[in-house]
Amino acid sequence: MCAAFATTIHTVDTAIDAGPGAAYYRARPYVTARLSQPINGVDVDARWAQWAAHRAATTVTATVLAAEAPPDSLVDAYRAVRVTVTPRGVDGWTGPTQTRIVFCQLAADSGGWRVDSYTTSG
Repeated sequence: MCAAFATTIHTVDTAIDAGPGAAYYRARPYVTARLSQPINGVDVDARWAQWAAHRAATTVTATVLAAEAPPDSLVDAYRAVRVTVTPRGVDGWTGPTQTRIVFCQLAADSGGWRVDSYTTSG
């Protein structure tokens, strides 16, 4: 669940997305109701403007990391995922590749595990 969430929030296509918040909206199926509201508002930043100028889309790879974490319980679990994000424009432009670690706290939900909180580093 953390890998799908991390991949989704980093996958954008400026040709079809109105802004970076679109990726977070697409990630809502992976999160708890508690988290779904705060992720709706994501501001456009300088990076987005550069990507949009090149009509870029991102290529994302995600690797689940073996991180030391408390053992899973019946109600929560912890995961870590490394995401590598490369923006590529339709004009041949390639932006710098960024690598981030996404740490997820998962909560048991009626539909299975869902991301209840997360942090990123990098």
